[in-house]
Amino acid sequence: MLREAYFILARANNNYNGHRVKAMKEIEEAGELAGMHLKVEGSGHERQVVSDAELRHARELLERVRDSSMGSRRFHRHVRAAIKEVSLALSIK
Repeated sequence: MLREAYFILARANNNYNGHRVKAMKEIEEAGELAGMHLKVEGSGHERQVVSDAELRHARELLERVRDSSMGSRRFHRHVRAAIKEVSLALSIK
């Protein structure tokens, strides 16, 4: 779920005042703690309405990861921070 959320954010439109990228960095940190290497360059070019729907889906996945028992406190701190950044990104109009 963490990997899927990361790549959803990577495909998303770049129009989120930096919050999408901040969320991706938090997920990268959580991934490192879980032994995953997550890294992509650039962003997608989806229409905004599609991109927003994708971000909502990524947030749902991250919430499921947050609610799971896997990972350390640091892992969950990064996941919670990513959820916050995705929520901030979605508040951008």
